[in-house]
Amino acid sequence: MNIIHILDVEIMAEISKDLTKKWSIHQLSKSIKKHYAPTHIAVQRLIKEEHLAKNQNNLIEPKLKKTTLLEIGEKKRLEEQSKEIRIIAKKLNTIKNSFFTAILFGSSTHKKGKDIDILIIIPDSENVEEFTKEAEESLSAFKSETDLQVIQEKSCYEMLNQPNQLNVLNELLKNHLVLIGTENFYRIIKRWKHAD
Repeated sequence: MNIIHILDVEIMAEISKDLTKKWSIHQLSKSIKKHYAPTHIAVQRLIKEEHLAKNQNNLIEPKLKKTTLLEIGEKKRLEEQSKEIRIIAKKLNTIKNSFFTAILFGSSTHKKGKDIDILIIIPDSENVEEFTKEAEESLSAFKSETDLQVIQEKSCYEMLNQPNQLNVLNELLKNHLVLIGTENFYRIIKRWKHAD
């Protein structure tokens, strides 16, 4: 069993903000406000454990095969969000309709802007209209501020398979925070990334 180091979680939390970004260790150490040497040691460990990969330019990126530390990083980031965002996550968690994933995206992830943009991914077997209605009811106290988009899981793969097209999933990879269903979000990303 591998020991989870606090610095590893901090690194993966930072990397989880933009799953498309390539990092130098120097950039990463500055971003998480840690000295270079311990960051370098942690990154080497994360590469060895296959959480990160190093490309031909010596830049690191998430490997997206083992996503446990990314999932923990997302949860850490959620704990650091405003009280309002945490309340929205709790309200969404009261939906009994089905297993789903809720993701904050856009300027709300940086605590900026008035609108709170949320993408909800539901199983292909669920009805989008019914789920949207239930989600809007659970967030009725925030209705003037929240902008919900509900899609089925198959739509995720369709959007991700068009990387040069401007769509919510491609933008979301660069700027997001998972509110509910972290494991499912990364399962979708892994399935897409490692599809044969």
